[in-house]
Amino acid sequence: MSIRTAVPAAATAASDLNFLLLARLDLLPELGPYVEACDRLSAEITAIDLDIPRATQKLGACWRGFQTATTLSGATQVEAPEVTEARAEVAALQAQRTAVATEAAAARADLQVATVQLKASLLPALREQLGAPIDQLLHGLEASLSVERLLGPTGGHVQGRELARLLLAYLTAVRDVIGEE
Repeated sequence: MSIRTAVPAAATAASDLNFLLLARLDLLPELGPYVEACDRLSAEITAIDLDIPRATQKLGACWRGFQTATTLSGATQVEAPEVTEARAEVAALQAQRTAVATEAAAARADLQVATVQLKASLLPALREQLGAPIDQLLHGLEASLSVERLLGPTGGHVQGRELARLLLAYLTAVRDVIGEE
């Protein structure tokens, strides 16, 4: 089952989003069907993973009972129907888990594609909304480091100076990601 579409439906106008308050992209309605599919398949896999040991234990108990009966009678017998059914149940659960895991991998791939498409569509609005504040922080950090470079270090602020350098590198990388120059 694939829920992939050419482009995620634009249920949310990017200009209406407050990127400072948005916790994660997967909370947006555009990714909702993809996230729901992944969650549903994950729950199915978990349920099957819980059923397999139970079925295997049942098979073991049936097999031990069959072996005991065969040993006591001294004759070679055809496998008891309970053993055959238990073996078939384990095999069916394992096959079902494999099928659901394959479907889950496809759903995760669909989610990744939709996320990439959503990021691309949100980038201009994100850049417009967050680019200026990031630039202001960069200019402030650059200004403070320039003052110290020109007038000498401010006493007792070695850790602050190192933090400013780290933040400058970090914010420059963030600005590069959103495409601000």
